[in-house]
Amino acid sequence: MQTKILTVDTVFESDTVYIADRKQYDFYPSDDYEEIHCWWTFLNSGNIPLRAVFVLRNLKNVTVDLGGAKLMLHGRIMAFAVSDCENVTFRNFSIDYDRPFYTEGVILEAESGSITIQIPDSFPYRVEGHDFIAMSETWEHRLVMGDMLFSCIDPNNGRRSCGVFLGLIGENIEPRPNPPLPIHRILADDLGNRTVRLRNIPDSFHPQVGQILVMTHEDRRKTAFLLERNTDTTIEHVRLLHVGSYGTIGCLCRNITLNDYSLYVDEENANRHITVNADGFHTFHSSGLIKIENCRFENLLDDAVNIHGNYLACMENPDPKTLIVKGPAASLQDMEYLMPGDEIYIYRQNTQEIRAVCTVENAEYLPGEKKTLQVTLKDPLEGPVAVNDLLENRRMQEIEIRGCKINSEGGFRISSGKRVLIEDCVFQTSAFSVLFSGDMNYWYENTGVKDVTIQNCTFDRCGCPVETACGFQPTEKAPFYHENIRFINNTVIAPIRAAAVLDNVNNVEIKGNKITGLRDGQLPITLHNCSHVTVT
Repeated sequence: MQTKILTVDTVFESDTVYIADRKQYDFYPSDDYEEIHCWWTFLNSGNIPLRAVFVLRNLKNVTVDLGGAKLMLHGRIMAFAVSDCENVTFRNFSIDYDRPFYTEGVILEAESGSITIQIPDSFPYRVEGHDFIAMSETWEHRLVMGDMLFSCIDPNNGRRSCGVFLGLIGENIEPRPNPPLPIHRILADDLGNRTVRLRNIPDSFHPQVGQILVMTHEDRRKTAFLLERNTDTTIEHVRLLHVGSYGTIGCLCRNITLNDYSLYVDEENANRHITVNADGFHTFHSSGLIKIENCRFENLLDDAVNIHGNYLACMENPDPKTLIVKGPAASLQDMEYLMPGDEIYIYRQNTQEIRAVCTVENAEYLPGEKKTLQVTLKDPLEGPVAVNDLLENRRMQEIEIRGCKINSEGGFRISSGKRVLIEDCVFQTSAFSVLFSGDMNYWYENTGVKDVTIQNCTFDRCGCPVETACGFQPTEKAPFYHENIRFINNTVIAPIRAAAVLDNVNNVEIKGNKITGLRDGQLPITLHNCSHVTVT
């Protein structure tokens, strides 16, 4: 292994260790940075290309060990794009942005339909008419296109409170199509002295004086690490102080290890209350083992961890070896869902009744399409496939998560048919701590879990420590979506809903848990359509 100094214009090589020669690197937008294909959202509210400072492609045995240095990014760029690599390690550095991709303000007044906020100097902005324009040294963003997430943070504990809503700020807004929630038109009034009144706040939003209003205003493309089709990737002793979207996002990777991968706010900057604008770690269609140990996930605007695949909807079956399928998941386009050799299940409509088990020979998008693929099968189908049958890639990962601390809105959202172990973690989540879900109508995230153990964890005043959900239709042949969930020797303190809310699960074991702080009449466990349940 050779050793080289990391520079702004480094061209990475295999069998090389890259080290730092300074405590901080500063990176500014440049057309010299490579433009990166974006598949995880079709939204580009800034209408600019996505560029990465560092690109690693088709490499083996690379280590980036920066000895504690900070990578400071200025503007609309991302840090690392890694594709088709093997045995890459990122170690011992932090990532931050000079101006966060959100704006926050202390709530001074909260009345029906309006909020008045005091915005710190570290969030430059201006108001024109009733439009709000977020600014930095390298960009400005008029907040009238796409959507923005509005939420409140309790400054005492970092928890989200009072609900959320989507909105845009200005007289003439252009909401994105097919949003998950209604997008409200908000009007801004400049009151002077960095004080702004926001009007047309929805009645469902209940902020309190002294809380921190947080408004995101950037698309979800600027991740710290983008991983595609890699094998054996390790991220350890890395801290993300702020990232404009996901901390790490990956697709079709095998074996990912996170150790001391931490997201928590900068102690030296009291006016920042958000680390990342989306999930801390999010992967699609990965395989092998995902191991997450000794990590901190705090002050995120979405889930700490989200691991899943995606259902594809069958549209045509022109011959026994060909399927035309659509990727209906919201905000995804031109994404690789399938690779040659992948085993797939085809389910009857939105049930769990298996119509066929097949192997993929090839999958490619039809000319000019970004949502519709032609899938060629290795062997012919024995019977026809119906329109709106669902195709599931059985490429899935084992998951081990241990020794982590989570203080965020959502904890771990996991969909995998392979072994899942979560142990020795501490959760302080406003909503779910661990959610096993499946979605057949909007995000189309799959699949049901089949082998889960959650043990020796502490859930401190969480919304719901463990929960299951899915939009599938139970049938007599396939009545359950999830199976084999064990919740053992955990400590649950004053859950908001219950210690466990389980639906459509076969084989549940709940034993040895300590549950305290229940309200009068509150049930410790809620079960619906479950079978073979043991509670001791």
